[in-house]
Amino acid sequence: MGRLSSTITVSLDGIETIVEATPGQLLIEALEAAGLSPPNSCRMGMCATCMCVLEEGKVEMQSNGVLDDTDLAAGWVLSCQSVALTPTVRIRYP
Repeated sequence: MGRLSSTITVSLDGIETIVEATPGQLLIEALEAAGLSPPNSCRMGMCATCMCVLEEGKVEMQSNGVLDDTDLAAGWVLSCQSVALTPTVRIRYP
């Protein structure tokens, strides 16, 4: 789990927003706390509805039942399962 507060820059619906994440907070929770509505469904790492591209920084996924090695190599992560490991993270939803 991440132990740092992080600044998340997110591109969602063509709009770039900067939000703060508390230590250990899931990316999707930080986005929602800032009033954003990122796509999501199961919140268990099984449906891929919340997948986004990690463009900067590092995250740790607590669970991943849907992304394969090709997806991971392309930078895809699940925002409902990801915790920031670096002070800055940049993600983009398709």
